[in-house]
Formats: sequence, structure tokens, C-alpha cells
Amino acid sequence: MAQAPEKLFQKASSLGFNCSTQHQEHHISPADPAANWQLIYQAGCWRLLVNGIAQINLSYSEVTDFLERRSKPRTDQALLTI
Repeated sequence: MAQAPEKLFQKASSLGFNCSTQHQEHHISPADPAANWQLIYQAGCWRLLVNGIAQINLSYSEVTDFLERRSKPRTDQALLTI
């Protein structure tokens, strides 16, 4: 049985993502149910799926970078006029 990646799950959870292990696969997904992506650990690597289609394989450090970028609040880029 595949052991859950505790450190990564702790980091992902602290950033607001949902983590679970199902059928020996580890899943990380956004808290927003409308989001169309998820990360799945299968066959020794993390895969980014968008709309259920595998896009890219990611290393552990790439997963943490990806999660950090996705967790940052988006700032309004509009310019203020006086």
C-alpha cells in the first residue's frame, strides 16, 4: 500500500488544498469545487490533470512550487486614477 506523503499533504492543507488517498493514489485538489485541475501521485510521480486529462509529470519540488503559486491571492491589477 502506498504511504501518504505526510509533509506534502501538511503543506498543501496549510495552503488551503484538499488532500486524500484513494485506491493507493494520492490526490491534491483545490478547495474550489469549480476548479478544473488536480494532482495525482501514480506510478512514482505526480501528474497534473486538467479536466481529467494528464498534462505533465511533476517532481516533489515542482508540486510544492505549483501549490504555492496557486495559493497566492490574486491582486487586482487595475490602476488607480486620481
